[in-house]
Amino acid sequence: MRIEVLYFDGCPSHEQLQPRLEHLVRDAGIADPIELRRVASDEAAHAERFLGSPTVRIDGRDIEPGAEQRTDFGLQCRLYRARGGAAGVPPDEWITAALAGTRPADGDGSHSRPGAGVDLEQLVATIRAARPRFDEEEQRIALALYRLLALGAPVAGDALAQAADVPTERVGEMLDESPEVFRDGDQRVVAFGGLSLDATKHRFEVDERRLFTWCAWDTLFLPELLDRTARVTSKCPVTGRAIELTVTPNGVDHVNPADAVLSMRAPTDCCGGDDLIARFCRHVHFFASPDAAEPWLADQGDGFVLSIEEGFELGRLANHTNFSAVRP
Repeated sequence: MRIEVLYFDGCPSHEQLQPRLEHLVRDAGIADPIELRRVASDEAAHAERFLGSPTVRIDGRDIEPGAEQRTDFGLQCRLYRARGGAAGVPPDEWITAALAGTRPADGDGSHSRPGAGVDLEQLVATIRAARPRFDEEEQRIALALYRLLALGAPVAGDALAQAADVPTERVGEMLDESPEVFRDGDQRVVAFGGLSLDATKHRFEVDERRLFTWCAWDTLFLPELLDRTARVTSKCPVTGRAIELTVTPNGVDHVNPADAVLSMRAPTDCCGGDDLIARFCRHVHFFASPDAAEPWLADQGDGFVLSIEEGFELGRLANHTNFSAVRP
């Protein structure tokens, strides 16, 4: 029997899966080795029909029910949907069934619903693995940049250095190196890490200043970082219905319609800037209801939805992780 695990470097779920898989293989009385196969590029991912890290194959077949119908190949983290919700590793019963030469019914991989038990901690780890990591000084720069951008005008490097209490040269280095920084012709920052002065379909009003975000989830984590309440206006991509939220630093005060949901997809590895927008942000929307999200879910092999409250909690966990050195 050929047992393969396909992964990319730095995938936290791959490391979590390895001891579990070894235990299940031993319990099944199988002596064949587990073959680890590193996928190093998008080109290789498409050639391998790689649906994300980690992928488990038994005798060349993906253990996830229905995986053979999917075409969303890429160098990306993978989330598995089963009855218990979504997680970064496949459920034990899928592995056991594949090792025994059987497969669970396709229905066992149903789409995640709001409140269905999505592992938010695991999802935060997946998102963190796909984005740049900041040291303490970079965290100060990033937080100061968000707050200056929220004033509604392009941000110059010297003003940012003063606000962050960091040398101008260090600020310049970070701005030059960050894939999530966009600047105007005068080299002033006009967008960073999801917050933008340029118009998008997600309007984000703070202190009566009209700003915008790259995706729907940005509207849920930014108010805590800005320490400001935001009024959010977006649109359901299926029904065209307006989605309105009031998001405070401590939670979501108002949602209309009340059963609106947030779509998500695991981000790809090391994406940022235009790449982040193309590979992650374009999949993250507000839908008017779970039913309205169904056409999108049917078209996304690894998409799922969260409640608005789950989206806010995901943002809170991400903020704590990404800005741990500069926030309480």
